[in-house]
Amino acid sequence: MARPRKTAGDHRTKGVTVWLTPAEHATLSAQAAAEGLSLSAFLASSASRRPTKSRSTSVEIPGLLPLLSEIHRLGVNVNQFTREFNASGRFTGADVRGYSESFARLADAVAALVPEAN
Repeated sequence: MARPRKTAGDHRTKGVTVWLTPAEHATLSAQAAAEGLSLSAFLASSASRRPTKSRSTSVEIPGLLPLLSEIHRLGVNVNQFTREFNASGRFTGADVRGYSESFARLADAVAALVPEAN
C-alpha cells in the first residue's frame, strides 16, 4: 500500500543554507546517523522537537532589569555631558562629582546583584 499524500501544509518548500565548521558538521552527521536519519531530516525534525532558549533570557538575575535601565540613563547623561563639554570646552566640578557618585552607586548595585563581582 502506498504512503498517503501529504497535505499542502506538510510539504517542505523552504530551504536554509547553514555554514558549519568541519567539527560541527561531523557532530551533526553523527547525531543524525545515530537516529537513522539523513542530516537534512535530522535538522528538520530537530527544529520542531527541541525548544531553544533565547539569549536574552538565558540569565535570570532578580533586579537586573531596573539596573540595566539605570545604566542606560546614566549613559545618556554622560553623552549629554560630553556633547556639552565638546561644544563649550567647559565643565564644572559639580558635574564631575555627580557622575562619579552615580558610577559609584551603580558599581555598588552591580556588586549586590552579582556575587562574583564582590
